[in-house]
Amino acid sequence: MNRRMRSIYGRIGVTIMLLCAAAAGIGVNGGETGDYLHFRLGMKYKAEKSYDKAIDEFRKVLAEYPDNYNVHMHIAEIRSAQGLPRLAIANLKQALTYNPGWSKALKMLADSYVNDGQFQKAIVEYQLYQQTCDPAERDSIQRVIGGLVEKIGVAGMLGGTENPAGADAGIAPKTVQVAETPAVVPQNPKAAEAFKRVLELYDRQAYDT
Repeated sequence: MNRRMRSIYGRIGVTIMLLCAAAAGIGVNGGETGDYLHFRLGMKYKAEKSYDKAIDEFRKVLAEYPDNYNVHMHIAEIRSAQGLPRLAIANLKQALTYNPGWSKALKMLADSYVNDGQFQKAIVEYQLYQQTCDPAERDSIQRVIGGLVEKIGVAGMLGGTENPAGADAGIAPKTVQVAETPAVVPQNPKAAEAFKRVLELYDRQAYDT
């Protein structure tokens, strides 16, 4: 092999190495790329419960990769730990936008709706989660749904407004007039259909397998 050919093959080899390093998140000088470094710092701060610093680093990753559903999940977990379920809900919706049907996100979204007092939405998400969760877990999820049905009670069945845990203090919930009126389910078609199904399953103490 002549000198010129060796030089060409050498350059090709270096190019391949650089491409592999970039794919692995390693910089040219052996360091880490900026985005990967921000992710690593975010994880470090999260573990240390330095949540503001962690979110700042995770946001830097999302600035370049807004479809990184894992980062949206990490931020949601931080917001949940901070007792901010509505912010957790927003990030979980983003995670599910980029990774539809993600069981972990569905379960956490349902839990976050419960923590925010949005029980009807929680029921819908728990039902979606039941479709993909371990069959051994379905009984416990059904019990959670049954408990939410009882919490909603007459007020929820009459279309009353739920009182989210994160609502501004001093704002009274809508007064529900309990009269001889046929019970109705939520007006949202998706929620209405899911709520009807939940009531039927709850009455039978059963669910689809």
